[in-house]
Amino acid sequence: MRSPTRYRLRYSIRAMLIGLALATYAFWPIIKKIRASMKPRPVSIRWIAYKELAKFDIAVKEYFIDIGELPASLDELVTRPAHLPDTAHWDGPYLAEGVNRLDPWRQPISYEITDHVKRKYVIWSNGPDRMPWTGDDLSYEE
Repeated sequence: MRSPTRYRLRYSIRAMLIGLALATYAFWPIIKKIRASMKPRPVSIRWIAYKELAKFDIAVKEYFIDIGELPASLDELVTRPAHLPDTAHWDGPYLAEGVNRLDPWRQPISYEITDHVKRKYVIWSNGPDRMPWTGDDLSYEE
């Protein structure tokens, strides 16, 4: 003869499993949305470009701290400028030799001194359209 307690236990386990299956089926669209939101999002190409511009900005600032003037070009961040006297405290290279000088769209990163007196400069990328002076250009200004 069956034990009533054992029969109730089997019945309640089956009921719980059926209830869990029905709940999963009912809430599956919500579960899918939650799982999709937990996936890592791809990094924006514009964000990568800003990070590259920031590397150049830091190198220009380090150069300025050591030399006391802004570099004439980005090349001076890698190789010692010929016009510097031997007593100048050039502590470079400020960028590694193999650093990529192209933006994510394979265009050269540009640098220009905008005001020598106030020591202002701009580092920019032409952006996704690869055309200068358009609305999608990315810049890092000091």
